[in-house]
Amino acid sequence: MRQTIGVLLALVVTFNSIVALAATSDPNKIKSEIAKRGTGEKARVRITTRDHVQLKGYISEIGDNTFALMLKHPPETRTLSYSDVAQVRGPGLSKPAKIGIGVGAGLAVGTGIAAAVILAKCGNFCR
Repeated sequence: MRQTIGVLLALVVTFNSIVALAATSDPNKIKSEIAKRGTGEKARVRITTRDHVQLKGYISEIGDNTFALMLKHPPETRTLSYSDVAQVRGPGLSKPAKIGIGVGAGLAVGTGIAAAVILAKCGNFCR
């Protein structure tokens, strides 16, 4: 049962990553995502470049063709072109990943409660 839930959760997260990558790879969409998030320390993002490099930090400056990302580790500012970015995400888990984790936890709790009720009802016959 745990393996099935784990595989299902992995499939949901993988599918979500593929869909998100396909949806945000257009430079105009990337530019609008960056503009929507704004600048400053509260504008934290995870950037995936077209050459599959993961960058974490916050947007410190937005321009017409580029934006500046203040990296978390090592602390430095990197200027990126919108066309070099494949994906822009927030700092936490995606909504489908959170839903998958919630469903998996709910199934685990439900299974545990059902097992406890069945063992309590069957008395000495189950042991």
